[in-house]
This record gives sequence, C-alpha cells and structure tokens, in this order.
Amino acid sequence: MTVDNLAVAIHGFMQNERRFEEAGIFYELRIIRDLLTLGLDTSPVLKRVKKIVSKKFIDCSDALINIFDPDDAGYFKYLMSLDPKDWKNQDHYKVLGLSKLRWRASEAHIRSAYRLKVLKYHPDKRKSSKHACNFNREDYFICITKAYEQLGVSIQKRRAYDSVDPEFDDSVPDVKTINDSNFFSILVPVFQRNARWSKLQPVPQLGNTNSSREEVEKFYSFWFEWSSWREYSYLDEEDKETGQDRWEKREIEKSNKAKREARRKNELKRIRNLVEMSYKKDPRIATFKESDKKWREEEKKEKHRLKMEKKFEEEKAKLQIQAEKKKKFEEEKKIKERMRKELNDARKALRTFAKVLDLFTSIFPKLFSKSLSLILFISLKILFVTFFYRSLTKQDFRAIEKMVYTNKTSIRTIKGQEEKVTKSTHWTSDEINLVVKASNLFPAGTLNRWSEITAYVNEHRKDKSGEPRTEKEIITQVGTLIHTFILKLPKFSGHTTGPSSFERDWTAEEQKALENALKAYSSSDPGRWDKIASSVGRTKKDCVKRFKYLAERVKAKKAQS
Repeated sequence: MTVDNLAVAIHGFMQNERRFEEAGIFYELRIIRDLLTLGLDTSPVLKRVKKIVSKKFIDCSDALINIFDPDDAGYFKYLMSLDPKDWKNQDHYKVLGLSKLRWRASEAHIRSAYRLKVLKYHPDKRKSSKHACNFNREDYFICITKAYEQLGVSIQKRRAYDSVDPEFDDSVPDVKTINDSNFFSILVPVFQRNARWSKLQPVPQLGNTNSSREEVEKFYSFWFEWSSWREYSYLDEEDKETGQDRWEKREIEKSNKAKREARRKNELKRIRNLVEMSYKKDPRIATFKESDKKWREEEKKEKHRLKMEKKFEEEKAKLQIQAEKKKKFEEEKKIKERMRKELNDARKALRTFAKVLDLFTSIFPKLFSKSLSLILFISLKILFVTFFYRSLTKQDFRAIEKMVYTNKTSIRTIKGQEEKVTKSTHWTSDEINLVVKASNLFPAGTLNRWSEITAYVNEHRKDKSGEPRTEKEIITQVGTLIHTFILKLPKFSGHTTGPSSFERDWTAEEQKALENALKAYSSSDPGRWDKIASSVGRTKKDCVKRFKYLAERVKAKKAQS
C-alpha cells in the first residue's frame, strides 16, 4: 500500500475537532443494543459518524494543499541550487513551499510544510525511495532545516527575517505622480503593505473619498505616531557568539546595535515621508482645510459683527449718558440762573430794606473788621434773605425792626468797648521810636532787659494819659517789628566788631548748629560755607560774619589773659 506523504504530514498536524453528540454515548449504545436485540443492522449509526469525520478531513486536506507551492522538478532544481553555507541569503518561505503565504503563514502551516519536506527530502527517505535520483549530495537538507529554525522555532527569529523579507516592497511613490484622481489607487496598497509592521493592531486604513473627517483624522493621527516592531538583527554582519571572549562579544554587539539603530531610523524616516506626502496630497485634507478656512472667516466676521454691535451699543450708551449729563447740566444751569436772579432780587430788596433802616452808617464799616460785628452783620443778612424767600408780612417786618433796634443798642455798646480797646492797643510813632531806642540801649543779654525797656518807654513817652505799657505788650511789639523787618536787634552793644544793629539775634540753637557745622565741614571744601549756611538756616554772609565775630572775641580774651 502506497502512503501519501502529504496526507501523512497533514494528518500529523491536523487539530482534533470535538464531536458533539445529541444525546450522549449512552443513548447511542442503547440504540445499538436495541438494534442487536431485534436482529437489525447497526451500521447506519456507525457510518454516519465515519462520514462526518472523513468529510471534514478531506475539506481540510484540500485547503492545505492549495496553499502550498507545487513540489515538482522546478522546486527540486531550486533546492539543489542553494548553498548551505550561504543559508542567510536563501528565501526560507520558498524553501518550505510557503511563498504564497509568506508572512501570513501560521505556525501550523510552517509545521505542516516542514513535515512534508522531511518526509520527502530527508536523506534517509531519499535513499529508500523508489524514485530516488542519482546524486551524492546530502547537504541540501541543511537549507530546509535552517529555514524551519528561522521561521518555525522562535517568533523573534521569524520577525527578524520578516523585517528584511526580500519580497517586501519598501518603495514610496513619487509625489509628482500622485494627483486627486489616482491618490487612493496608488497609496491604499502602500499603507496596507506597511500596516503589518505596526505594534498596534488593527491599523486604520486610508479609506476613500466618502470617509468621514473623524476617520481621516484618526488615520493620520495613528500614522504620525507610528510605532513599528520591525528590526534588523537578521542583517548583522557578524554573530556575537563567534567572539573569543566577553570583550570581543560586547564589541560585536555594540557594532551590530549601532547599525540596527541606523536602519531603524531610516525606516521611521521612510514611513514619516510616506505619511507627510499622503497628508499633503490627500484631497480630503484640502477639502477640510478649505472648510476650516471658510469657518474661520465666518467666525471672524461674526466676531467683527459682535464687536461692532458692542461698540455701537457702547457709543449709544455713551451718547445717552452725555445727553443725560447735558440735560442735567442745563437743568442745573437754569436752577442756578433762577437762584441767582432770586438772590439778586433778594439783595436788592435787602439793600432797600437796610437803607430804610439806616444800617449803612459810618460806624458799620469800622465794626465789620471785628469778629463780633461781622458775625452780627452776616446773621442779619441771612435773616433778611430767609425772610425774603418767604413772602414778608407786616408781622415779619415788625420783628425785623425790633431785632435791628436791639442790635443797634448792642452795636453802640460794642463800639465804645472797641474804641477803648483800640485806644489802649494803639502804638504811636513816638512809642515805637522809644522801643527801638530802648532795644539798642539794652541789648540782648542785659539783666532784666525787658523790664528796663518797659520802664524806659513808660518814662519817656509824651502821651502819659493812657495805661502804662506792660512787658508783655513790649515783647509783642518787638516781635511784630522784627517780623516786618522794621527792627533788627543787635547781639551785643558797645563792640565795634560785632553785628550791626539791623541784624537778627543768634539763638543758642543756631550758635550750636554753627559750631557743629564748622567741625563737620573741612576748610579745604570749596562749598564749605554753602553747606554750613544750609545746616544752620542762615545766609552764607551771616555765617561768615558770625564766624569772624567769634574769632575776634576769642583773640580778645586770649590777649586779656
């Protein structure tokens, strides 16, 4: 009996399917027992199960046969042309007969293909085969073993080979060849090819002209943040395991990593250029941009309209406020004008009324300079104006006449007192001259100076009918004369070198400030006397004179001692 190698390979890796029984095995056993008891044939129950299993097996076998490459003379010729020493440059998928599936082949496909090749091309099988060819080579099987080790043993090794699959098209279309009419027909396959490298699956597709904006933005957002698992360890020129020691192995690994990183950056750059070119040429993006531009213009117009409306409302409110202010101002102006007219009328009536009552006599202007008379006059005036604003009656006039008569009596009494006060406080020119003369006779520093000046003025004045002058009055009058620059008192009399009789006395505070300033500012300072004058509060000339005067006093004392 001839054994089909393909059937054996497929059967070895075919997954066992579960069979679901309607009522369980006990139900079927009972049926079979009943059939046997009745002497009937039990084959219908068993044949039905066999037919179902064989049908599934045939369907699975046909599917697997269609995905494998034909194992004919052409494949055998290709296998014999391979060099086992140069196994890294061979097409592993083609060696296993999976060139149709390539990266889409599952682990079951790879194991089935490898089992099929082992059953047919293993050296022991070739020798026992009736159809064995006359050749002495046995190293060709190494190529099959290396292909399976690269693809079927480790996922990392398979990814390393898939990353550099020679059948993969890395090309990016020229931007000049793309337009709105062929955009999707050219770029959709390109993105579908490169989607296999993404770490995140499923990958959004480019779509078509009817894709929504959300789908388009999601697509470009995904590809602009591209994360790829593609790596290039399969292209390492030297295996680190060939190093003699750890240092050499580290150096080999370091060199390999640098080259892998350079290839990885080039890959990312390629994807980036592809996505940017697609974004630039995508007619949907142009439509979206145009729509956004119109929306921005409309929004700008709307903002401008709202701004103008707001400005118009503000100007309208401003004009309304100004109109209200102007109206209020006009009303206030009219009120003031009416009040001014009424006040003028009141003043006119007041003058007439005062003239009738003989209020403008010669004594009133003199009495107005005094506080009590001024208050009385203002009170009367306010009273008259107040009565004018009310319609004056005869009773009002009588009350006013009575008040005025009472005030006249008070004014006469005040007049006598004021004349007496004025007479007592009035200083004649003879008394002022006596004060000046006595001040010169009794300079500052004289014992009981103000008593001596007071006695001298009271003794020598011509008019002795009034009250004698007191020390307080003398001091007050001297202060008044000094304040009005009529009198300049000397510091000391009897010294020809002292200050003149028209200079103001130096107080103790000024003298101390002068001494401190003389110590503070050096004589070599060109602005010394200006600074001294500023510190003391005197003029520069006064300070210099005072300094010379004090210097002469010191010299005189030294000469006497």
